[in-house]
Amino acid sequence: MTDIHQYEKDIEYHTEALAAAKKSGDRRSECEHTGNLGMAYVHLGKPERAIPYYEQALAIAKETGGRREEKNWLGNMGLAYSIRGQYDKAIGYFKQALEISRETGEREQDGSWLGNIGNARSFLGQYGKAIGYYEKALSMARQTGDRENEGKWLGNMGNACNSVGQHERAVKCYEHALIIARKTGDANSEGTFLFNLGKTHYSLGHTEKGIKLMEQAVATFDRINSPYTETVRSRLHQFKS
Repeated sequence: MTDIHQYEKDIEYHTEALAAAKKSGDRRSECEHTGNLGMAYVHLGKPERAIPYYEQALAIAKETGGRREEKNWLGNMGLAYSIRGQYDKAIGYFKQALEISRETGEREQDGSWLGNIGNARSFLGQYGKAIGYYEKALSMARQTGDRENEGKWLGNMGNACNSVGQHERAVKCYEHALIIARKTGDANSEGTFLFNLGKTHYSLGHTEKGIKLMEQAVATFDRINSPYTETVRSRLHQFKS
């Protein structure tokens, strides 16, 4: 079964479960299935369909006093608005989720919200602010031993550093991210960090080193039959010409 078919099945299931919850008056289950419908629509690439479900789930969470659920749906609303490119709105929802985390002391998702604020700031061209949020997200990932997100926030921070001309710092970010990708066996991220590291070295005038790293990126993507292989190969050709 493809992912699309699975998410369509999820929609069928949660729609039926939501109807049953409403009939029985189980507000907590109603909240859960409403929000999960939103998540299914996001996975299907339809954030505009997801947002009304998240709004309904959020309203029920507030009504029933479910602060954990309220925080969860606020964060998911932020993600949905980010996908739609409405970054200012997304930031507002992520910040509300963070505020509840501070109140309740349940901070396991803080790194995600902080990093996503960093992403939104980057998309808005506010790279200095983005770097600050990535630093906080990175700290949270290291505290919790979350290697996957540690690598992700390092890579994103490297991109932001490049955007403000901090190329040497970007190199360090990509180098650390690359080590993590290799240790965790994430070949797709390994290829991405190799290519970004190569581009940065090229920008610093380290032409031979930059080309070599980008060639390694192409080889890595080729090894895993990545859909990005030809795009990266084409970019490498541009750098060589």
